[in-house]
Amino acid sequence: MFNFMWRKYLTLADKILIICLAVLALGSYSVWGILQPAGEQAIILVDNRPLAVFSLKQSGLYRVQGREGELVVQIKDGALRVLNAGCREQVCRHMGWIKNTGEVIICLPNHLLIRIGQGQIEKDYDAVTR
Repeated sequence: MFNFMWRKYLTLADKILIICLAVLALGSYSVWGILQPAGEQAIILVDNRPLAVFSLKQSGLYRVQGREGELVVQIKDGALRVLNAGCREQVCRHMGWIKNTGEVIICLPNHLLIRIGQGQIEKDYDAVTR
């Protein structure tokens, strides 16, 4: 069916190396998700400007106004999701629950970004030099 000419050039050691690298990549990806700490707050940005900050410890439904419509954000058990969105594609709604620091939900039509963070709102820069 498929012509895999490259197979005749791979030795057993090459195949073992490819399998080990694939297992290492998948393993490191899953470990990275486990090591991320749970966030404390949700930072909502519209046009890269902070619009609202919600604590993930306080469950509830929150309405956020974007450019194309209103989003309903649900916080429950320390996690957040977009329950309903005022945009046509609804991609942000299908992104599901987020709870770990650094995870984001993005709604492009509404120019809206929801980011899980720790403590204070992070600055846009890592360091200042002279």
